[in-house]
Amino acid sequence: MIAWLGNTQARQLTELYRALRLYVNCFQPSMKLLSKQRDGKKVWCVYDPAKTPLQRLLQSGVSPAQKQQELLEVAQALDPLRLLHQLEQLQQTIFRCAIGCSPFLSSLPSAPLRVFSVEDCTAEKLPVKGSIPHPRAIASN
Repeated sequence: MIAWLGNTQARQLTELYRALRLYVNCFQPSMKLLSKQRDGKKVWCVYDPAKTPLQRLLQSGVSPAQKQQELLEVAQALDPLRLLHQLEQLQQTIFRCAIGCSPFLSSLPSAPLRVFSVEDCTAEKLPVKGSIPHPRAIASN
């Protein structure tokens, strides 16, 4: 998928996705379709209340209580405005990478790699060091 990207660009995109994962899972609610009924040409849709993916996971009860508590503590420690600000900075860096890779603009200096920092997105210190697992670690549990 990202084979056409250089190592720096792929790494920068990975950093953006690390930040975006937290933003979407903790702060972006969505409504899920529960049912549809057709009455002639009219279609009636019933949706559940808007919830974030984290809320859905916690309500499902599929993960152990300890893991749920860790995820809840991380989500409560995050400051959505700081996280959004870091997302914007990461997007700007990717934009600069894209412009820097352009064959038409070879005189631009390459953008330095910007690394996502969870600590910069929290109102306070995180409760447990390393409590935000890598996405693959969650999937294997």
